[in-house]
Parts: sequence; structure tokens; C-alpha cells
Amino acid sequence: MDLFNMTRRYGVEIIGLLGFPALSNYVLTVDYREGWVRMEPPQELSAPGPQLGDNAKLPVPIAFR
Repeated sequence: MDLFNMTRRYGVEIIGLLGFPALSNYVLTVDYREGWVRMEPPQELSAPGPQLGDNAKLPVPIAFR
């Protein structure tokens, strides 16, 4: 899929798309102020927060403009 037109239209590089099939089994949290997105299965929401060295549960940094 050519994403050049979307990149040009929105003025931000778009490198991929995620649709309902990919997102339907996850809870998606977006923190615009801090610039991160977290995707986690619903059952992990009640688990304690990330422990030192447990990078799997840390927010994934992304760039916002």
C-alpha cells in the first residue's frame, strides 16, 4: 500500500496502518502530552505496573507533531 499521499496530506510520515482486526483484542492508550502509545491485552490491565527491567510493559515512544 502506498502511503505517500496520506503522508503528504497530513504532513506527518505515515509508515503503516493498524485496523480493527489488529486492534480489536487490545486496549489502546494514547498519551498525547507525553508522546507515547501503549497496547495491551485487557487481562493485563489489572496486573501491577511495570517492574524494573520489565521493558515489555513500558509505553512505546512515538513522535507527534
